[in-house]
Amino acid sequence: MTVNQMQVERVPNQAELVARAEALLPGLHERARVAEERRRLSDDTVREFRAAEFHKILQPRRFGGFELGFDTAAEVIRTLATACGSSGWVANLFIVHNWQIGLFPIQAQEEYWADGSDQVCSTASFATHSEMKEVDGGFRLSGRWKFSSGCDFAGWFIILKPSPTCMDWLLVPRSDLDIVDDWFVSGLSGTGSKDLILDDVFVPEHRRLPIMDLATGTTPGGKAHGIPLARLPFV
Repeated sequence: MTVNQMQVERVPNQAELVARAEALLPGLHERARVAEERRRLSDDTVREFRAAEFHKILQPRRFGGFELGFDTAAEVIRTLATACGSSGWVANLFIVHNWQIGLFPIQAQEEYWADGSDQVCSTASFATHSEMKEVDGGFRLSGRWKFSSGCDFAGWFIILKPSPTCMDWLLVPRSDLDIVDDWFVSGLSGTGSKDLILDDVFVPEHRRLPIMDLATGTTPGGKAHGIPLARLPFV
């Protein structure tokens, strides 16, 4: 799919998106208990989130998103969470992660949205053990990372680079890792925040986002998109 094919003709405003969230509340409330028991959201819930296009709120317009503000994201997330805390949490991550993807180098973004604008992503930032080697053209990554919320529905993952001094982000496709069903908790169990295992996975250099670029708001994606939303410092 080309970039031009992904760009939306009309961007909904905040009131429209909040109204879409409000329309989902009865179903979310009805499914909340089952989500906690099954330790993940239902397929129906995530299908409704995609149909409502919540994941596009902060997504770059170049890749089919709306490029709206964090105020709109916050109102939608707050509304969803009134019916189901786990649903609000996962929706929040699907929204914010697509903003984060928009900060990566354009080549990484093109790979991420290669199949269309409805992609969603999860993250994992805490490694119980990990190893990374720098190799020609990128890195080889192994280890186990915890708390990947909504991972059952993600096609890509942002993994925190294992280093005591540098917290760069590395972007990895679902096909390169395994999900461990170990999420047994007393609260927000519907988030499905399971462990990820990577075994000698190659991550090319263009799928790395340096932490200093994030902290200073000078990311490759921010420069390419040229909008204030993509130049915000991430702390």
